[in-house]
Amino acid sequence: SKTPQGTRLMLNILRQLRLALLLIAGASAILLASDWERRQTAKPAPTEKLPRIALMQFTSTPLLDAHVAGILDGLKQAGLLAPDNANVHLYNPQGDYTTANAAATEMAKGDFDLLITSSTVALQIVAKANQITRRNHVFGGVTFPQGAGVGITGPNKEDHPPWLAGIGTFQPVRRAFEIMHTMNPMIRRVGVVWNPGEQCSEACLNEARAICRERNIELIEANAGNTSEVSDAVRSLLARSVEALWIGGDTVANASAPLIIHLAEQAHVPVFTNDPADAEKGALFGIGANYHTIGRYTADIAAAILRGRSPASYRIENVIPEKFNVNRSVLSGLTGWHMTDDLLTLEQKEGGTKPLAPSPKPKDQTRIALSYYVPAPIFEQALSGFRDRLAEGGYHEGKNLTLIIQHANGEMALLPQVTANLLATQPDVMVPFSTPCLGSAIALGGQQSIVFGVVSAPIEAGAGRDFTNHLPNVTGALQKLPTEELFDRTRALFPTVKRIGVLYNPAEANSVKEVNDLKHIFSTRGFELEEVTVNNTSEVSEGILALLSHKVNMVFLIADNTVVSAMPAIVNACRNQHIPVIADDSSLMGGGAVMSCAPAPYACGAETADLVIRVLEGESPADIPITPVMKNELALDLAAARLLDLTLPPDLLQRADLYYHLSARFNRPAQIALINLVENPSLEQAETGFENGLNQCGLQPGADYVLKKYNAQGDMTILSQLLDAAATDQPDLIATITTPALMAAVGKNLDIPLVFTVASDPARLNLFTNGRPDHICGVHDDPPVGALLEMALLHDPTLQTIGTVYDPSQMNALISVQKLRAVTAARGMRLIEVTAASVSDLPLAAQSLIQQGAQALLVSADNLITTGFPAVSRTAEAAGVPVFTTEPRLMEQGATGCIGDDYKAWGEQAGRLAAAILAGVPPSSLPIEPTAKTIVIEPDRKPRRAPQQNTE
Repeated sequence: SKTPQGTRLMLNILRQLRLALLLIAGASAILLASDWERRQTAKPAPTEKLPRIALMQFTSTPLLDAHVAGILDGLKQAGLLAPDNANVHLYNPQGDYTTANAAATEMAKGDFDLLITSSTVALQIVAKANQITRRNHVFGGVTFPQGAGVGITGPNKEDHPPWLAGIGTFQPVRRAFEIMHTMNPMIRRVGVVWNPGEQCSEACLNEARAICRERNIELIEANAGNTSEVSDAVRSLLARSVEALWIGGDTVANASAPLIIHLAEQAHVPVFTNDPADAEKGALFGIGANYHTIGRYTADIAAAILRGRSPASYRIENVIPEKFNVNRSVLSGLTGWHMTDDLLTLEQKEGGTKPLAPSPKPKDQTRIALSYYVPAPIFEQALSGFRDRLAEGGYHEGKNLTLIIQHANGEMALLPQVTANLLATQPDVMVPFSTPCLGSAIALGGQQSIVFGVVSAPIEAGAGRDFTNHLPNVTGALQKLPTEELFDRTRALFPTVKRIGVLYNPAEANSVKEVNDLKHIFSTRGFELEEVTVNNTSEVSEGILALLSHKVNMVFLIADNTVVSAMPAIVNACRNQHIPVIADDSSLMGGGAVMSCAPAPYACGAETADLVIRVLEGESPADIPITPVMKNELALDLAAARLLDLTLPPDLLQRADLYYHLSARFNRPAQIALINLVENPSLEQAETGFENGLNQCGLQPGADYVLKKYNAQGDMTILSQLLDAAATDQPDLIATITTPALMAAVGKNLDIPLVFTVASDPARLNLFTNGRPDHICGVHDDPPVGALLEMALLHDPTLQTIGTVYDPSQMNALISVQKLRAVTAARGMRLIEVTAASVSDLPLAAQSLIQQGAQALLVSADNLITTGFPAVSRTAEAAGVPVFTTEPRLMEQGATGCIGDDYKAWGEQAGRLAAAILAGVPPSSLPIEPTAKTIVIEPDRKPRRAPQQNTE
């Protein structure tokens, strides 16, 4: 290398190496520039140089949380996210539309470079607010953008507003049902809870309907407009013998997935969903989009637009990066469900969940400590709902539950000692009712599990930053006060009211929050707020006089513990000046306030118990968002309205749930005539239920109504005479029990409001030949013979021949038999029918069915069968033939299984209709509706086969 030739060679090699390095560097620069948006990982620019971004997710669900996390990760990867996300303003109204609309207005009018939304509802609300300002808007987490009503008509660039871009993620509904069918091809009935107010939910449901029709699966639907309605919706599905539950792309159902799974688990019904994360909560499997990845895709579009690309240049694509999770622990406990090789491959590909341990069973002795601030109706009602729901969940005082209750007697100074005493009992869960009790429990409770209820200001009490970012040991049910509906109703009922006064104690955090919320509600409805504060009960009398001196047109009584204890002084002062009083919730009604509207205290207690059960059975409070009780209970005081010379309109009366002092309408107790055909335990339950329904609506026996009962003692011929006798007394309402009683009353054509119960559908009876009479409403059955047949087949899948016996003179029996003919024919089964006219005919009728080859008997609950069922059951038992019935009471007399109406609930449903009529609602505006609740009593599922018949 020291020779001249060697030197030239070395220099030549160095020149070529330098050229190669330059070429490599140039190529690298080109590659980096061409993939800048996806690959930039440089340190973020200073916050002041980064774009300002507004991001809204409508509520907190695992799907949307994952989507938002993906967006933030994507923005960070693109170098567009400041430390601590300082350049991104996150909005989460937790499902509250009022808060969401306010946030959307702020986003559209604010100094933001880009708007991003997560979920269909967030897209809709922000797009509406952005119609004038037209800021660039990127959306994701949306099932069906074309159905969102925001101007997106198709996938092409010209099919959407030029300032709007994003991606759709239609849930893989078909894949979910295909996997369900692969795991268990025998499934024939699937239930679903959905919110008709969500377009995305309806789009998914339409897909599910189509695939169910293709596969001969019956899709049973139940509506839930908010999370508080989900529990009843699920129970209605389970009562109809669904074999699986599906959770699709519905926000309400997704937010309630743990509750749905819990209720289904109790009924041994598997749940499959379009959210892979649900498998970790106890669902059998989840097949859906990977929403974190969807968030990254959403961030890619956002980054490109922030760097100059026009939203108008994007197509609206449908993107579904699928993810499949299956819960092996749940699968192992199911009969007839299994994994196939294809599903095993899919599970391994997508990374299935780890097996979950079964949920802990209730302890032999569970201990709950409960505190409340002061003895008052609101806490009494909440306690009643709390106890009832715990019992429904299997926790019974004196058996496996110890419930320790103390109150502070309205004294803040006593509250720490009350809390300390309860914590000293070492409860499994601490339950504070009221905002002050919650604050005390948080301050003294350490890591104690806390589930609160009847609390309107949990954040102000120290529960956390918001409804999802809360203390890891705290969750609860929020009683949202005040409600916008109350002031919408107030504006309609009192159009001239302008100045509304409020009295409150500024030391109570819940009261301060409520007054602040009132200011926003009033500003949008044309009300002015007048405030007077008091520090203790002794100041209330002077405080209300000071408030009235401000020339208010109305006083609003809020749920302030100090003020409520002196309510009579407030009402009397207002009454003396003819000033109307409205109240927060129904616990404050009955003392002179004309109207209230808020979540019912009973419902708040029940919702709290649901959350307590979840914690007791293994779920961490940290994983349970603070849950608002959504359904409002509207209460009216007819006496208070009369003192104000106020006429309550029919639509308000029909909306009401509670009526106080109904007797003020008649200047006496209302007169009710109750006509029944026969005395038996089921109809006695219906009578009890009817009275319960009246009482549930706030009517007091003796004071608000007098009930006179008539009974034909089984003789249909004297029903007409009983109706004549009842009409002579000129009752305000007639109620009938049984189909014959209804038919007799319709035949009389009396001009008296009529409510019927425990009867068949009048339309099927052809009772209304000239249309429905204006004076009639009521509740009819819909015999669940199809579900009963499914139960029989589950008991013995080999069934081919079904027998039934009925009285052809009873219309309800004929309706049931007609339905049974249809469902057996649809399954290709043989139906044998035998009629009977008296109880003495029943043994021979049952024997005839068995001799003709009936492998099981299905009997509806007509009056003859109900009376003489022991004769049928004895004959069937001797032959080893199971008997299934629509009458729950017959289980005690030898029936094998039952799906039938809850007669008490049936009566309650009719009683509530009667209360509305007595309050002034025209019967013609009330429904003729089917029963809302059924009882399911399943057999032991062990087939009992009939002995071989001697054919010689």
